[in-house]
Amino acid sequence: MESPKHSLIPSFLYSSSVRSLLLDQMLNNSNPKSPSPPTMLSQKNFLIASPTEPGKGIEMYSPAFYAACTFGGILSCGLTHMTVTPLDLVKCNMQLYKGIGPLWGRQIPYTMMKFASFETIVEMIYKYAIPRPKDQCSKGLQLGVSFAGGYVAGVFCAIVSHPADNLVSFLNNARGATVGDAVKKIGLLGLFTRGLPLRIVMIGTLTGAQWGIYDAFKVFVGLPTTGGVAPAAAISPSEAKA
Repeated sequence: MESPKHSLIPSFLYSSSVRSLLLDQMLNNSNPKSPSPPTMLSQKNFLIASPTEPGKGIEMYSPAFYAACTFGGILSCGLTHMTVTPLDLVKCNMQLYKGIGPLWGRQIPYTMMKFASFETIVEMIYKYAIPRPKDQCSKGLQLGVSFAGGYVAGVFCAIVSHPADNLVSFLNNARGATVGDAVKKIGLLGLFTRGLPLRIVMIGTLTGAQWGIYDAFKVFVGLPTTGGVAPAAAISPSEAKA
C-alpha cells in the first residue's frame, strides 16, 4: 500500500534506489562493453535518502532537486502570504498605491536582503551558537535554526526596506505629495525609525516562517536543511579500490 506521505509528493521527485545504482555500477565496471546508466553515482552527483521510502532519494542538484526546492518555495510563500492577506486587504482599502515605483523601492531591497543573508546567518548559528556539528543535531533543532536564521534575516529585511515603506505610506495618504515633502514631514531619521519595531516583529516572523516551512518541506522529501557541511558524495567501487 502506498505511503500517505508519499502520495502527496509527485513521483518524479524521487530517483531510483541507491543500492540498485551501486549494483549497476559494479556490474558495468566488470563489463566495459555495457553502456553506463545515465543515473550512475559520481562525486558530483549523489542521492539523499527519502524518509518515506528507505533506499530511495533525490539526486542533489538534479532537475528533481530543483523541482523539489521550487515546490517548497511556492508552498512556504503561499502559506505565509495567505495568512497575511487579510492585513493586506485592510491596508489596500486604506491606501491607493501610486504606481509601481514606490513598491519596487520597498520590495526589491527586502527580497535581496532576504536571500543574501539567510544562509550566512544559519552558518553562523551552527558555527557559534550550536555546541555540536549539524549532522548530530535533531531535525527539530535544525528546523529551529532555520526559523531563527529566517527571523534574523527578516529583521535585516525590515531595516533596509523600512524607509521606502514609510515613503509609500506617506505618498498614498497625502494627495499630491512628493518624496521631498515626505522627508520634510517625517524627517530623515523618522523614515528609518518610525514604526520600525512593529515592522521588525511582523517581517521577522513572516520571513522566519517562510524559511522554516521551506526547510521543513525539504526534510519531508528527504533533502537536508539549509546550512552546515554538505553530505559527502558517494564513491564508486572503482574509486574505492584505487
